Amino acid sequence: MIALLDAVVGLVFRAWAVWAVRAGGPSRLWMVAGGSLAGIWILALALSSLKSGNRLAAQQGYGRTALLTVLMVTLILGLPIVAATLSVHATRGRIRATVPLYLLGVGAALVVLLVSTGLGVYLVQALV
Repeated sequence: MIALLDAVVGLVFRAWAVWAVRAGGPSRLWMVAGGSLAGIWILALALSSLKSGNRLAAQQGYGRTALLTVLMVTLILGLPIVAATLSVHATRGRIRATVPLYLLGVGAALVVLLVSTGLGVYLVQALV
């Protein structure tokens, strides 16, 4: 599930970020980024419950499961969103064409995804 969300965030959010900065400037870009982060945190909290079929919540409790799920979602999905937002924001005036701006956001997000995934694996091993 997280891999599918990561693919969606990796491809769709970058296009959305480029559209937002072209249509409404930096304020719209940051509103889109904040809304995306809030959306993935709400989804993580919902997926941590017993009602969504999370069996770890029965064994570990909802609080611990939700904390670890939000941590992993923030590392794997949230940090690439922030990286793409920062790269699009920083280069919006220098790069006029849409495709290079999109590719820059994807590249920045992929680098951060690799680092944050490694960090997430290390943190989960340390916390569990």
